Amino acid sequence: MLKNYTFYIILSLLINFVSMKAQDLHFLDEGPVVTSIDPYLLGGSIGFSQEVELKNDIVGKTTVVWERTLVDVPEGWEVQVCDPITCWLSSISTNSFLLDSGDKAKLKIGVIIPDDAEQWGTAHVSLKAYSFANPTIFDTIDFEVSSTVATGINDFGNNKDLRIFPNPVVNNLNIELINYPQVGSFEVYTLLGKKVATFFPDNNQKVIQYAAYDLPQGMYLLHVIAADGRILETKRFSKVK
Repeated sequence: MLKNYTFYIILSLLINFVSMKAQDLHFLDEGPVVTSIDPYLLGGSIGFSQEVELKNDIVGKTTVVWERTLVDVPEGWEVQVCDPITCWLSSISTNSFLLDSGDKAKLKIGVIIPDDAEQWGTAHVSLKAYSFANPTIFDTIDFEVSSTVATGINDFGNNKDLRIFPNPVVNNLNIELINYPQVGSFEVYTLLGKKVATFFPDNNQKVIQYAAYDLPQGMYLLHVIAADGRILETKRFSKVK
């Protein structure tokens, strides 16, 4: 009888231990996440850190709360957090979203360097994610986003040029590449950092068309992405009816 009682106690402790170990919320990436952006290419627009993944190993759907801490940020810079919902304005330092058990969520930091702010420096930002139901379950990751001149962009000479027209656009946006390195893709973002389109060029064509007629009215950013993932250039355009 005593042996059976001892067995059930040990079994209960093991189950509780495994259950406790399973209650976990953690970033799959190791910090600090280091990213370089070029303020001249941004032109006062937003530059993004590398994405990180947060995994929910808590049993059941979890309300995940994130908190942004500005550890050391150059004066005038704006820092946003992008979660599965949207890229939040820099005035928002905390928010939440739902994450199913076993699922992963992508998060990243967005940095805006206004034209009248210091153009060079490094933003040190800490991001904490925790369970709303149990704040003792949490993880933290650090980001370092530095403004530097991107390397390799000018390797193709000073005759490199990118033209977009018409701007403002109603239907089709024409993208003309002159003496440009091989482009991997184009991405279109809202000014809040939400990606609305990705499309791929035919590198044998000098002028590529993007069908913009479905876009709501407003301002957008066109990122030219190199084959290795670097942002080669960013252009603003506006959509009108």
